[in-house]
Amino acid sequence: MLEEGCIEVVVSRGKSVSVSIVRVLCIVLTVCFFFLATMVAGSGASFGITLVFVALIFVMAFLAWFLGRYTYVDYEYALVDRELRVAKILNKENRKHMGTYDLNKMEILAKSTNKDALHDFSHRQVPTLDYSNHHKDDPNLFELYLPDTRILLTLDPENPEVEKLVRSIRTFAPRKVVMD
Repeated sequence: MLEEGCIEVVVSRGKSVSVSIVRVLCIVLTVCFFFLATMVAGSGASFGITLVFVALIFVMAFLAWFLGRYTYVDYEYALVDRELRVAKILNKENRKHMGTYDLNKMEILAKSTNKDALHDFSHRQVPTLDYSNHHKDDPNLFELYLPDTRILLTLDPENPEVEKLVRSIRTFAPRKVVMD
C-alpha cells in the first residue's frame, strides 16, 4: 500500500532551443522597432507610421515574454490515492494542472521498447497525451494505457522517487505493470 500518502516525481524536458532562438529574435526585433520608431518620430513623419512601430514594439515584447514562459518545461507526476496527477511546470515557476488519471482503470504500464507487452494496445486509435521529455529514443519512456487514452511518461528507474512511484502502482495493480 501507499505509506507516504503522495509520491511526486519531476521530469525535466529541458531547455527548448527553438523557443529560445525565436525569443531572442523577438527581443532583437523589439529593439530594432524601438530605434525605427524614434527615428521616424524624430524625422517628423506622420503620427500613423510612428503608431505602427509602437504597436510592433508591444507585439514583439509580448511575444518574447510569452515565449520566455515556455523556455523550460517540466512535468510533475504525483501519485495520490490511486490517481496519477500530472502538472506542467512552466519556466520553473508556473504550474498548470494537465490531468488526473484513475489508475484503477489502468490497462497496462510498460516501457515503450517492450513491444511484446504493448502488442495488443499499440494498434488502438486513442488520443496520445505526451507528458514525457520528448525524446522518443529514451529507454525510460513508458506508455500508460487507459480505456480511452494513451499517456507517455518518462520514468527513470535509477531515480529513487520513480522507483517508489512504480513500486506503489505495482502494489495495487501487479499484473498491469511491466518493467522488463
